[in-house]
Amino acid sequence: MIYNTSNEVEKIKCDAYYNKLINKGSKIEIKKVVSFDYDYTKEDNPDQRTKKQNRYLHLLLTYFGLCFGHSKKEAKDVWKRHICPEIFVYEKNNYIFVKSSADLDTLEMTKAIEKLKYRSLVEGHPLPDATNADFLRWCENEIQRLGNYEYL
Repeated sequence: MIYNTSNEVEKIKCDAYYNKLINKGSKIEIKKVVSFDYDYTKEDNPDQRTKKQNRYLHLLLTYFGLCFGHSKKEAKDVWKRHICPEIFVYEKNNYIFVKSSADLDTLEMTKAIEKLKYRSLVEGHPLPDATNADFLRWCENEIQRLGNYEYL
C-alpha cells in the first residue's frame, strides 16, 4: 500500500495498517516513494515515448483490466485492437499486424492514452489524469490490494 503521510487521514490509515501487520507478526518492507509524478505532457522530446508516459500507461492498463475483468495483457490487447485500431493495427502483404506501443511517439501515445481514458469513462470506470496524485495513488493501492501489480 502507498500512503501520503503528509495527509492526516492517510497518516492515520497508514498507522492503523502498520499496527495491524505488527500485531499479526507479519514481515514488513518499508520503501519511500519519491514521486507520483505521471504528468508526461511537460516532456521536451516529442519523438520518444517517455518513462513517465510508460509508467502512467502501465498503471492505466492494469487498472482498466481490473475494472473490466481482464488481465493486463488482455487489457492491452483490447486497447490496441478495439479502442485505438487506427493507431496500432495495420496491414502488410495481406496480413494484419498490431504495432507495439514502444513504436509510438509522444503525441501518438498521448492520443492513445486519452482514447483509453475516454472509453473507460463511457463504460463507467473513469481513469485518473496524470496530475491527480490522490487518484493515482488510490489506483496503485487497489492494484496492489488485488494482487495485480506485476508492471507497477
